[in-house]
Amino acid sequence: MNKKLLLRFYQGQQQVNQDFVSAQNRDDEINTLLTELAALLEDYDTEATDFISELLPKIANSPYHEPIKAIEALVDAYNFDDALAKLNEIKNT
Repeated sequence: MNKKLLLRFYQGQQQVNQDFVSAQNRDDEINTLLTELAALLEDYDTEATDFISELLPKIANSPYHEPIKAIEALVDAYNFDDALAKLNEIKNT
C-alpha cells in the first residue's frame, strides 16, 4: 500500500514538474514573440499588422491577448509610437 501511495505521489510530482517546464517554455516563446513585435514597431514596419494577426491565436489563453488586441488597433491606425509604448508596458508587468 505504501509503495503504491509513494508511486502515485512521485508520478504527480513529475506531472507538476512537466507542467512547470511547459509553462516556462511558453512564457519564453511569448517573450520572444513580443520582442520581435517591438522590433517591427520600432521600425514603423507595417508587417507588424500581419505579425499581430499571427500572434493573437498563439496567445489566445494568456493575459497578453487583450492588450495585444489594443496594440493591433493602434497599429491599424499607424500609431506605432503608442503601440510600442503599450507593448513596453505589457512586457514590464
